[in-house]
Amino acid sequence: MNRIKWVLFFWGMFLAQFQNASAQVDTSLFNKDSAVVKYIDDSSYWSYSGFRFLDSFKNPDQKDIIYAPFQFQTPSEKIAISPDPFNPFLNETFIPKARGKFWFFGIGIFIAIYILYFRAVFGNQMKLRFQSMYKNFHFEDLLRDQRLNGFAGGLHANAIGLMIFCQGVLLLIITSEYVRLNSFFTYLLAIVVVGLISGLIYIVQFTFTKSMEMQNLWERQFQRQINVNFVMGLALMPVFLFFYYNGSNFENKWVSHTIFLTLILWVSVRLVIQLNGLIKDNLISFTSILYFCALEIIPYFLIIKFIDRSI
Repeated sequence: MNRIKWVLFFWGMFLAQFQNASAQVDTSLFNKDSAVVKYIDDSSYWSYSGFRFLDSFKNPDQKDIIYAPFQFQTPSEKIAISPDPFNPFLNETFIPKARGKFWFFGIGIFIAIYILYFRAVFGNQMKLRFQSMYKNFHFEDLLRDQRLNGFAGGLHANAIGLMIFCQGVLLLIITSEYVRLNSFFTYLLAIVVVGLISGLIYIVQFTFTKSMEMQNLWERQFQRQINVNFVMGLALMPVFLFFYYNGSNFENKWVSHTIFLTLILWVSVRLVIQLNGLIKDNLISFTSILYFCALEIIPYFLIIKFIDRSI
């Protein structure tokens, strides 16, 4: 038993001497400007029970190493995977850049939430807008609902159609080789321009029909325009999203022509619905035909012709 006590006593003395030796570091072995002396003299070292430890969190390099696994990693260098060392696409200048950006999907999410809001607040009107596309008595119910509850529902439905239509306009622009215009601000500019042109056309139409004492005709035709914009927008929004994020898999000219024809189809369906409405309402006359041709067909024909020549 006494032997064990003596062994433990000498072992403790040995550890104490080892700790004191490790706590005293001779800095003369290093240069004065060396990193070791800097770290020994720095406050990032701290003593406890004869040992000196390095506080890793006060050293930026070691701190980054510790935090790296928990941080969001982003690629810092663009490379193109290719086994061919002479491939020109290895040069960053020629690396193809993805067309899809998150903001376009974010706009789609915002429109989807807007549609859910419209359904929650104007649920009956949303149903009537779908039904009035093919049943005239549902269209009369929609007009009565507008007179009783105001035009707020119509404005919301028109805004949804406008935002989706401008998604198609932006897709047409960037697939026509104007890739630098692929930004959220270009989309906002498209909304402003399309909204101003549409508003100007509506004002001219309203002024003409009011001066000819045919205001009821404008009101009915305006509601049909909103119906078509809303329904066509809901149908084509997935198409625009698909071509935006998968358009690089197709030839740009083919996608551009497809989107252009889709927008023409959108306007054509609206004109057909309006012409059919004129016939169902028994409003066929020289004045109504003049209104339809001069203020419905010709403005959109000129705009389409201008876009076709410019883009």
